[in-house]
Amino acid sequence: MNGRAWGLGWVLIVGVGLDAFAQAPPAKKPAAAPVDVATVGPRHVNRDEYDRRLAIAEQQMAAKGGPSPAEYRDLLRRQMLETLIRLNLLVLESQRAGVTVSAAEAESSLQRDPFFSPNGTFDAQRWQLTRTTQPERFQGALQLSREQLGARKLDEQLQARFRPDEAALREKALRQLRRAVTEDLSLHVAEFSGNYPEPRELDVLRYYQAHPQEFRRPDRAILSVVFVNEPPRTQLETSDAAAGDAWTARMKRAADSLVAAVRGGARLEDASAAFGGPRPNVTVLTDNFPGYWRGDAAQTAAVFKTTPGKLLAGPVPGSDGYLVVRVDDVKPAHVAPLAEASREIRGRLRDDLRLHHEENDLRALYVTLRDSLSGPAWRFRWAALDTATVRVPEPTDADLDRWYRGHLADFSSFDEKSGSIIAKPLSQVRDEVRARWKRDTRIETARSQADQIYQAWSADKRVPSVESAARVKETLPTPMGADIDTGFAAAAVSDTLWKRGEPHGAGLAPYARGYLVWQVIAKVPTHTPTFEQVSPALRVAYEARQRAVEDVGARRLYEQDPKRFGTGKRYVFTRMIVPIPDIESIKLTRAEVERWHRQHLDKYSAQELVRASHILISPVNNSPAADRAARVRADSLLARIRAGESFDALAARYSDDPATKDKGGDLGVFARGTMLQAFEDAVFAMQEGDLGGPVKTEVGYHIIKCTEHAAAFVQPLKLVYSIVASDCARAKGDTLALQRADSLVRTIRTAAQGRAAAKKLGFITNQYQFGVEELNANSDLEGYFERLFALKPGEAMPVKWKAKGAGYWITWLDSIAPPVEPTWEDAREKALEAYRDGAGERAMLAKVAELDSLAASGWSLDSLGTLWGGLTHSGELSAVGNNQRAGLPVSLDSLVFGMNGRPPALAVGQTSGWVRYPGGIARVRLLERRDPPDDRLRARCDELRRIAVERQMQGYFEDLKKRYPVRILDKKLAAIPLPELPAEE
Repeated sequence: MNGRAWGLGWVLIVGVGLDAFAQAPPAKKPAAAPVDVATVGPRHVNRDEYDRRLAIAEQQMAAKGGPSPAEYRDLLRRQMLETLIRLNLLVLESQRAGVTVSAAEAESSLQRDPFFSPNGTFDAQRWQLTRTTQPERFQGALQLSREQLGARKLDEQLQARFRPDEAALREKALRQLRRAVTEDLSLHVAEFSGNYPEPRELDVLRYYQAHPQEFRRPDRAILSVVFVNEPPRTQLETSDAAAGDAWTARMKRAADSLVAAVRGGARLEDASAAFGGPRPNVTVLTDNFPGYWRGDAAQTAAVFKTTPGKLLAGPVPGSDGYLVVRVDDVKPAHVAPLAEASREIRGRLRDDLRLHHEENDLRALYVTLRDSLSGPAWRFRWAALDTATVRVPEPTDADLDRWYRGHLADFSSFDEKSGSIIAKPLSQVRDEVRARWKRDTRIETARSQADQIYQAWSADKRVPSVESAARVKETLPTPMGADIDTGFAAAAVSDTLWKRGEPHGAGLAPYARGYLVWQVIAKVPTHTPTFEQVSPALRVAYEARQRAVEDVGARRLYEQDPKRFGTGKRYVFTRMIVPIPDIESIKLTRAEVERWHRQHLDKYSAQELVRASHILISPVNNSPAADRAARVRADSLLARIRAGESFDALAARYSDDPATKDKGGDLGVFARGTMLQAFEDAVFAMQEGDLGGPVKTEVGYHIIKCTEHAAAFVQPLKLVYSIVASDCARAKGDTLALQRADSLVRTIRTAAQGRAAAKKLGFITNQYQFGVEELNANSDLEGYFERLFALKPGEAMPVKWKAKGAGYWITWLDSIAPPVEPTWEDAREKALEAYRDGAGERAMLAKVAELDSLAASGWSLDSLGTLWGGLTHSGELSAVGNNQRAGLPVSLDSLVFGMNGRPPALAVGQTSGWVRYPGGIARVRLLERRDPPDDRLRARCDELRRIAVERQMQGYFEDLKKRYPVRILDKKLAAIPLPELPAEE
């Protein structure tokens, strides 16, 4: 319940009006036995008294304009009962505590009763007459007055005792009502990867200065547009050119009249009400106008020359009718300021660093190690003879015949009819023979050429005629282990060369595409390799360095808190599985299957489906006039469709649903629960071919055409009997296992009992270990492990646990192993994972250090904020309370509003240092802080005081109810819960 609800009434504990004399029993008339609403110890709360007081309270609330919904009336009824219960508790307790009330005090209180003081004036004659003529009733009223006066005195004592400190109360009220506005520079951990360097702040600035044209923004205007197209075209005006021209002329006259009215002093919003009012915030660029704009070049150019707040000179042709246009704002072409462009620049720089940071690091490492990489190198001459590129002449007939005869077996097969081997003639397989001859010849030619080159190079000779065809290459000096050249063949040569140790002489080797030949031309004693030559080795060194850095960082985390990487206490537990019987062993009757089918019809049914199309007409704004105009337009379109015009064509032209208008408004096939409720109710009530609407939803008016409607269909049991029976048997088996598990849970209290039951029943048991701090990959088992960790060794879990598809677990705890501080070797993997996970945090803190360095050199917070898209303006903030809706992280709350009696740390205009908050870090500048008006502050203090006192009173009365038992006899009243007090902040 909210604060308003709880405050409905502790209708004065004794202050609804005593009417003591009216309550006193008549002296002579015997009364019927009163009906009690509740009893409080020996006292009774009777129905008449309750109803009378409730009526008075309702009158008081009605006079104050209090709430009247049913839930508030129920609440008032319940609180009135609680008031009377409390009154009786106070009466009993005041008597027990000896709160004294003199006869004079009782008489004085009774004299103020409305019976004796009509209209607030004491009637001494009535007093004396009643005292002498109805002494018994008078004494009853006097006694009641004495009791209630004692209760009031006790209540006043309690109110004084529980009253909170006024200074603290005022400070709390101030904190709740203060409002503030801030601006901040915030860095969020989530935007820092940590896996690559962050752009430097000056790099962002330099990029902006070097590329201003990349951030040039075109002319931009914001318009309000009135669509003058009412009443819509009729079918005749759509199909007949002359009628259409007449309609267009009428729209032009209407648009001219609207322009004239606005120029005469009328507001565009008022003058255009008949057309639904203007559509606001239409943004246009010089080369990007809405699809409904049909203005010429002059009208388009005029948009950017018109003074904001003025109309264009005349109406603009639209796709349907005319447009009356007001220019609300114009922004000339300009280079975006740095604050607007900096986020985009930072994104570009981050992308570049993400893609190239590793190469940049490798090149930096190369520069560092270049001198130490010098050593011997070799120059090579090499060639790759690819069998696919070796040229061979066309075969002669003799070549083909010879190859065919040599491979005759490839073209022969056994003939079952003749019982002999039959060969296909050459004429039949000539193309295949030719292709295979050429392949074999290329291979042989490549091998022969490679051998010729190898023989010549081995003898330090050359064979130009063969080398020219083989495309021989010579390399630059190449250090040991580096690729001698680029490409697949060069990599194959390199792998072969370096496997043999220091290269010398010539070599020949086959490879996947043919043959490789190489020769060492010369050895270079000292050579500094290029970056490309040593990049593989550099990568190995780079990765080793990265691993070393991670190892050092992880070790540091481990040394700071070794227990962080332990597994805590380990629980050794056993699960006994109560299995689900095999469905084949479950006996079913036909009646059980039929009942299961009836209870689960949805499972064996096809759901109701509809296919429909719609035309959506949305109001141009939220005004009633726009809504009326949209309805008129929808009615007109519906009439045109009923008159025979194409639904699809009208949807394409007029629908405001961009997702379906180009498809004739087709929404496809859908079931219940997928569309807006009003639309769904209408479409599922339609039959195939029906046309309906307009139907109003929160997005506008819909004209609906139902193209298909498939009713729900229930499969007859005879067609799905086996499926239903299997499902029923499975459910029955699960129920049997559940019942057995329930029985075992009630009897197994210890691990020993569990082991004995498992042995007796032959159930499977499995023992497991799980650490308190281990990651549970299955979120469904969170509750299971919470219960497990609450057990003591030897205890059984007091609940069963369903294992999907396996039955039910009965679990007991065997033992608990104490936590052990892990060694570095044990914790290393976890520590490395934690270090890697903290990469974004480290990158963010490095950026903080960089920003601090710039600030120390004279950069202001505004200047730094410009590089991050500008400072973030907060809007109005309130202090963090229990509702957590203040918009300010708790860690920043004390800076702006103060906390726990401490004043705010920031004065207006002052900027904080870096302050951590969940997910990031920020520097905050306080722009404004406002205290509430005195009357509002007093009202909040009064409310907080009432809440504080009531919170204490609730505890006090709960204690009294133990001393004087309370029974609420009215069940309806007993079922109404009392409202909760607002949560304490």
